[in-house]
Amino acid sequence: MKILIVSPRFHTNMTMWVKTLIEKKHTVIINSLIKHEIEDYSLVTPKIFNLSIISKAIIFIFGPGGTNFKRGFPKFFSYFTYIKDLKPDIIIVRDLSRWFSFMAVIIAKLNGARIIIYSQNKIHNNFSFIRANLHNNFCRLFDPAFMSPLIGNIDNKKLKNTYFVPFIAKKYKLKKNKKDSFQILTIGKFTKRKNLIELIQIVKELLNEDFNIKLDIVGEVFTSEHLRNLEETLNEYNFSEEDSKVKIYVNIPHKNISNFYSKADLFILPATAEPASISVIEALANDIPVICSSTCGTGEYISPGRNGLIFKDKDFFEMKHNILEIMKKNYNYVNNNSPLSKGEYFYSFFSKMIKDQFGIHL
Repeated sequence: MKILIVSPRFHTNMTMWVKTLIEKKHTVIINSLIKHEIEDYSLVTPKIFNLSIISKAIIFIFGPGGTNFKRGFPKFFSYFTYIKDLKPDIIIVRDLSRWFSFMAVIIAKLNGARIIIYSQNKIHNNFSFIRANLHNNFCRLFDPAFMSPLIGNIDNKKLKNTYFVPFIAKKYKLKKNKKDSFQILTIGKFTKRKNLIELIQIVKELLNEDFNIKLDIVGEVFTSEHLRNLEETLNEYNFSEEDSKVKIYVNIPHKNISNFYSKADLFILPATAEPASISVIEALANDIPVICSSTCGTGEYISPGRNGLIFKDKDFFEMKHNILEIMKKNYNYVNNNSPLSKGEYFYSFFSKMIKDQFGIHL
């Protein structure tokens, strides 16, 4: 099948999905508006579309609407011609609230392509009456499938045409060398809600209590907000005195990320309201225990006491307790048979969605 993915950028959470689809002999094309230097294009290079004059004018007057040009879109008729000539069997669009994605849905419908909406909303949720009706009306108009890597609470309502399709991550050939300290890793953008300063405070407390630990912070810096938070983090603490214990790395290409997982004994995501961190999946897929907050979407992939622990959001005392718990019982917090590194795990759910929604066997 010819599968077109329309996304603001080729995010790392899609990498293993794309790899599996290619291995299954599907043709995968990606359309985006931007590129980031840390992304891995070894599988496929996205086709980048320039913003239309109308889009540029809207952004100039009202702003981009969010990250990655949320209000951005190419010329309608040029993109219509592109889709018509491409003739994709399936179009997967990321985040329907993005104007490019919504335009792609309309054009896909006009060209008879099957539509999948990829979101990071929980499949089971407490949906309002208005939200449910908007969803049902959209389904009547476009007959799409909605896929998400988050299940949510199965006791809650599930809307029609919605399917769980799990994240998967690459299984690295990690070289676990003997170390004289307990190595902690965190990965994420330098934003306030990542709570990186709070994590450093906890690490410093543990160091003052004579625990032999180290912390690697791998962060993205692409916006002025990221830069401000990086500078605040650096200014808050004198890293020159503790450079052997706490290290910050900026804009590391994804192809080099295995170097950090190789050293890690524990992965921590201290963030608040993290929609769906792929780093959590990467750590779990590589048998590294994970600690995250109760507001992390991919926290539902953690089985507490088996492959990690979850702390109440912003309860950093509990987070500290969880770190100590895993340090004491680290050998118990692994899952060598995790399906999260297996392409077949993703493909089984993806294939079932295509069969159930469109009546097609992949």
